[in-house]
Amino acid sequence: MQKTAMIELRDKLLEEVGNLKDASQSSEHINGYREALKNISNDIDAQMLCHEKEQISSAFESGMVLNNSSNRYVSDIEAENYYLQNFGEVV
Repeated sequence: MQKTAMIELRDKLLEEVGNLKDASQSSEHINGYREALKNISNDIDAQMLCHEKEQISSAFESGMVLNNSSNRYVSDIEAENYYLQNFGEVV
């Protein structure tokens, strides 16, 4: 299954959090940096993934309508299925 850009970004942020030194041995600056990365990752999960899913589904819908010579309407369900097949469920 493919990863969306937001999921790739979230994974990179969490990888960076994991690569930082242990919190008990770190400076205040590093602890603040770690918390900032975690907060951004949480924002991606809480807000941005749903928005990205809507954009991808909408783009799929628009592209299917434009490329379909019969001008058949592409339903929201078909766009949703496209997203799920390619990227899985939004966490």
